[in-house]
Amino acid sequence: MKRTIRSFYILFEIVTFLVISLMLLFLFIALQRSIRGVYGKMQISEIHKIEMIIEDFLKENRDTFKLYLKTGDKMGSASLLQDFSDIYYVSGGLRISRIIKKDPGSQIFAGYDLGSSRLGEFVRGLSPGSEHSSQVFRSPENDKLSLYLARKKNGDALVVRIGLEKMIQYLRRVAEYTDSVVLLTSTDGLVLSSSRDNFPLYVLPTDGKSEITLDREYLLSRKVMPALNSGVAILTPMTEVYVVLQTIQYYYPLFIAVVALILMIKVGWQFILFWKPLRHFITLIQDWELEKRADRGRRISPDTRRWKSSTEHSMIRLPRYRRRSASSGRTRRR
Repeated sequence: MKRTIRSFYILFEIVTFLVISLMLLFLFIALQRSIRGVYGKMQISEIHKIEMIIEDFLKENRDTFKLYLKTGDKMGSASLLQDFSDIYYVSGGLRISRIIKKDPGSQIFAGYDLGSSRLGEFVRGLSPGSEHSSQVFRSPENDKLSLYLARKKNGDALVVRIGLEKMIQYLRRVAEYTDSVVLLTSTDGLVLSSSRDNFPLYVLPTDGKSEITLDREYLLSRKVMPALNSGVAILTPMTEVYVVLQTIQYYYPLFIAVVALILMIKVGWQFILFWKPLRHFITLIQDWELEKRADRGRRISPDTRRWKSSTEHSMIRLPRYRRRSASSGRTRRR
């Protein structure tokens, strides 16, 4: 009985230790997911901010382009448009027919053939009478990322190139502030620009993964921006995401060991202060019961013993007496 109770108590303490360990492991996993979710929300928030700034930038330039279309002296007013890098007319044959404004680094000239470039595809697909904006791609003028605004009228198209160098510099500042990598991508995931030079990623994964491994592990968030006809992605190093968890993960085994040591000390002290005295007390009770029974046996008097003996002898002889009485009765009847 003593061993059963003690074994049950030790088993209970072991189960308690296992439950505590599992609870701590569950909390660790939940905290890991929570931190990952927080960083994911922070990335989404930064993407929304970038999208709003880009939309404001595009809206301002589109409004400026509409005003420019209404001006009669396009050559004179072109110098006032600081965000427009190049302004020129493209003929129906996809050749530059007239240059109004030219960036110092631009390689275009009158008669330049755009037919084999992405800009040529954009101009070819214009519908007359309305303003259009292109996707972000590298321009034939200087091989830098650019966005184009255009309107087609009477077979010719007025084309405006907006260099995105300022926007890319803004993305670099955002990346430095958040200690992340900001990518400007096409709608199909092709990386067009990176805030980090020589970043080893050229196409975003198509399986929707939120974590990728390059030079190290990254947490990835992305979004397509319809206003820009392109996308933006933010990659945050996982070391930054789990900087808090690394400390917890480091001390988790130590904490479990301390809990196990405390339980062992608790069991040891309880054995010394409770179970050992209890076992001694139970032994005393059992010895006392044995001595009490022995004392009862010694306290019986000789007369009582003779009375018990005679009673037992009478009980034994009683059946013989009854048999004799029965036989004598039958003799008398005869």
